[in-house]
Amino acid sequence: MFSATLREADWPNSRIVADDPAAEVRRLRKQQGGDIIVMASASVIRNLLAAGELDRLSITLCPALAGGGARLFGDDLPGSAWSLAEATVTDSGAICLLYERKPPAWRRQITSSRRRREPGVAGPRQAARPASTSGDPGAQDCGAQQDAP
Repeated sequence: MFSATLREADWPNSRIVADDPAAEVRRLRKQQGGDIIVMASASVIRNLLAAGELDRLSITLCPALAGGGARLFGDDLPGSAWSLAEATVTDSGAICLLYERKPPAWRRQITSSRRRREPGVAGPRQAARPASTSGDPGAQDCGAQQDAP
C-alpha cells in the first residue's frame, strides 16, 4: 500500500510503501511474482502512467451520475497508445473495459523486422511485461483482475 501517513499495515500480505510508486513498481518487476494491481487510487495510476509503468488499464463505466470529481487523466500526462483487449457488460449495466498498452513505435518496428527475418517464429507478445497494473474500483464486478495473465 502506498501511503505517506500510515506506518504499518494491519492486514495480511501487505506492507506500507512511502516511496515513489513508479520506482517501487520497477523494483517489483525485477522479482518473481504475479500481477501488480492498483485499485481505486487515481494518484498512483497517474504516477504510473506518467512513468510509463502501466501495462493494462481496467476502466468500469457505471450507469450512474455522481456529479463532479477528480479527473483520472490530467493534461500533464504523456501520450500513449492503448488497444481494447476486452469489453464486458455486467448485469447492472456497467461496461468493463480492459486496455493493454501498445509498445512505442520504435519497438513495433523492431518486432516486425525480426518477424520478417525469422519466418515461422512468433514474435514477442506486445505487452509482455512480467507484471501489470490496473486501476478500477469496480473491476471485481467485471472479473478483469481475475482473468489477467
